[in-house]
Amino acid sequence: MKICIISTGALPTPPTAYGGMEVESFLLVRGLEELGHDVSLIAKTGSYHPLRGNLYEIDDENVISSLVNNAGLSFDVWVDMSHNKVLPKRRQDLTNIIEQYQVQSLTGTGKNMVLISEGQRDGKFKGIKCPIIRQHIDQSKYPVWTGPRENYLLGLAQIIPEKRIDWSAQVAIETGVPVYIFGPQWTPPAYKAVLDKYVADYPDLVHIASDIGGEEKLDFLQKARCLVHFPGALNFVEAGSIITLEALACGTVPILSRNGCHGEYVVHGINGFIVDSVEEAVAIIKSGAVDKIDPMVCRESVEWADYHNMALEYQALCEKIVAGERW
Repeated sequence: MKICIISTGALPTPPTAYGGMEVESFLLVRGLEELGHDVSLIAKTGSYHPLRGNLYEIDDENVISSLVNNAGLSFDVWVDMSHNKVLPKRRQDLTNIIEQYQVQSLTGTGKNMVLISEGQRDGKFKGIKCPIIRQHIDQSKYPVWTGPRENYLLGLAQIIPEKRIDWSAQVAIETGVPVYIFGPQWTPPAYKAVLDKYVADYPDLVHIASDIGGEEKLDFLQKARCLVHFPGALNFVEAGSIITLEALACGTVPILSRNGCHGEYVVHGINGFIVDSVEEAVAIIKSGAVDKIDPMVCRESVEWADYHNMALEYQALCEKIVAGERW
């Protein structure tokens, strides 16, 4: 099949550090290529050039429909993983489009929807009946670590109120275990002031810095005592959690808020922990429970999440589109 993946105009596909949609778009291109399909990519300038298809570079998603029209682009299936779903909105005649939703607050037309978790569906799309294809990772990039752990907590997320970075800081303060938090600094001024105070008052315990990638990120992931990730403020629903999958693949135990997709990745006490408060997270760390979980159990719990499986799931949907099925 000739398939076109539409990524975002925000970050390169794949990104050098932070980037959710862009990571998944890249892995889907790779996976479908490996299945033998002719795959093209619409993505930010400097993105991956597909092996048999074309790269159509953009820096603004609003130009996607004019790019398609002016270049006369035609594919058996379009898979739109972009933020704003510009093409299906402006080209109502195109029905061979799969619209994949990763962000809670942005919508498209609902043509052939795909969601990324049951938590996302139950949080915003209650009552919607459509396929769910969870986020996946390239597990070869995240080898399990069975060596000694270092005594620090790790957070990897956007530095915004919705991600409850302050919870991670409070856990570090109450346990006496340092936390290292890395993520894009898209922080509103009032919330930045809150976080800056934590850093200033507890310089040995709370460390907040810009996002990291590559070997530096892998080293932090593999050596951390545990991942702390508590999104959920301001009615935010964690639709997908790539960082949780990456941590589990490395054998690193996650402590997560009871939010969105987390219950689909973690069984409490088996491969991680799901909590409703700072106090619960503190108690788990102080009890040493995180240190008793076998790293290989964490790794084995996400064997399903390799990108090859995601490609197979999308291939099946593309075959349905080509056969004329719509949902």
